[in-house]
Parts: sequence; C-alpha cells; structure tokens
Amino acid sequence: MIRSLAVWCAVSATLPAWAGLARAEIFPVEKLPPAERARAEAILLDIMDNEGLYTIVGGLKPISSGFVSHQVPIGGMNREEFDKALAAVESDRQLLSKLSIPGELEFAVLPYFSTSSGRRAIEGFVLNEKAVSNSVKEHPGLFGFWGITPATLPSQVILLFESDPTPARFRAFGYLFGYPKHAVDFFTQAEISRRETGDFVKREFFQIPAFSGQQGRYVYAVPVGYAPTEIDLNLRSRAVAILDEYKRRRADYVGEGKPGIVELLRDWMKAEDGTYSLSAMEPKVRQTRALDLGRFLQ
Repeated sequence: MIRSLAVWCAVSATLPAWAGLARAEIFPVEKLPPAERARAEAILLDIMDNEGLYTIVGGLKPISSGFVSHQVPIGGMNREEFDKALAAVESDRQLLSKLSIPGELEFAVLPYFSTSSGRRAIEGFVLNEKAVSNSVKEHPGLFGFWGITPATLPSQVILLFESDPTPARFRAFGYLFGYPKHAVDFFTQAEISRRETGDFVKREFFQIPAFSGQQGRYVYAVPVGYAPTEIDLNLRSRAVAILDEYKRRRADYVGEGKPGIVELLRDWMKAEDGTYSLSAMEPKVRQTRALDLGRFLQ
C-alpha cells in the first residue's frame, strides 16, 4: 500500500497540473456569461487564425501577442478616459486568465514600457510554458542575468525584459517570439548599429504564412539579399504542415451550425489515453510526403 502510494505520488508529480481536468474544463467557455463567452471564442479563433497557432501547436513560437490591444492614457490624463481604459484592460485580463491551462498555456495582458503620444500600449499574450522554459534552458546566460530560470512564470519573463534598456531585450524577445539564432543575431546587431550611428539598417523579411494571410504574421528580419537556409526552410515546412492541418480542422469546426473553435481545440488536444495535452497536437499533424522547397519560396 505504501509502495503503491509512493509510485502514484512519483507519477502524479510528472503530470501537468491540469492532466485530470474534464473536457469542459479545458477553455471552460460554457461557464461564462454569453457576452464573455462570445468574446473568449472570438479571441481563441483570432489566435489560431494568426501566428498564435504556432504557439499553441508545436510551440514554434513560445509566445505570440496582439490579439487583444489597448491604449491607456498616462500623460495629462482625463480621469474618466483613464478609468474607462483601465477597466477594459482589467476585463480582458480577467477573461484571459480563465483560459489559461496551468503548466502548459498562460494567457496574460501585459504593458509595454515605451509610450507614444501620452499613451501606453497594453496587449494580450499567449505563452506556451514548456516552449518558454526550453528557450530559457537553451540560453541560460541571457535569461539568468535577470534571475530567470526554466521554472519562472512566462509572463514574468516578458515583464523583466520589456523594460531592459540594453540590446538584450531584442535578443530575448527574438528567441521568445520563435526566431532562429541567425535572425536574432542580425536584428540585435542592427539595433546596436542604429543606436551607435543613427542609421536604420536595411533589411528584408522571411515570411511564414498563417490562415489569415501569407505575410506579416510569423515573420523575422534578415539581411538584404539573404538566401533562406535549411534552418529557415525546415521551420517554414513544419509551420505549414501545422497550418494545413488547422485549415482541414477549421473547415469542419468553424462556421454556422458547426461545433466551434473551442471544440476544435479540445478534440485536437485529446490524447489516446483520454487526457488533454498540447503535446498531443503536433503528432496529429498530417505531414507531407516530401518537402517542396520551391512551394513557398518567392
């Protein structure tokens, strides 16, 4: 009996905190008032239709943002306008917190340090906790400077680096937004050069499509005249395989009279043993038989 209990404790310690949750407790929109439920479902659909797909499925992008956006006045503020803006921020923060999956997926509403025209931008973030943790493990010197470890809550990682005035901010965000090392190196060095000379470093962009469009979604800067390498092409191939699977599932789930985005996510996350896990999603992706490198080269 004691041995059985010890074995159970050891096994349960390796499981996500939500491994035993019922299906309805994964993105529990049914518990929300109708207006909040509609907004939550719209947010999830927007995330999946854009680059957030690659945060939730596969963790290619440890974090994605921008699906919720606010502008809060901070200078010479009109108190009524300020209170209204802050209430909208808090409303979204409370809503998104109900979509988080402890140990796997965190939703947060976070501010940017810089301001513009007397306003501070505040955006929604979705953070794949395992992917963020892995990025921290891969770059201990960069993240450890701020005392960040693989166990640090992902939203705290963002907040710590967002106010960093050094180029380390660009390097950290590059890795967290899913860019390969060569792109992170180029972008960081370009920012250092701009600060030293005042001249903008010209660049081109490597594009990875999303459901909502071919360009401007999962995208990173590269030098002018850059020829994509195997690293870039493999990343895009993996992303496109995920996108093709999402398109197939979306056609079956999204639209009038269909189950909806939450059911799509729940079914995609369901493992063979009946539990629900983000790690169950990418193995279900239908891989193409051969890599057609020229398909997406433009």
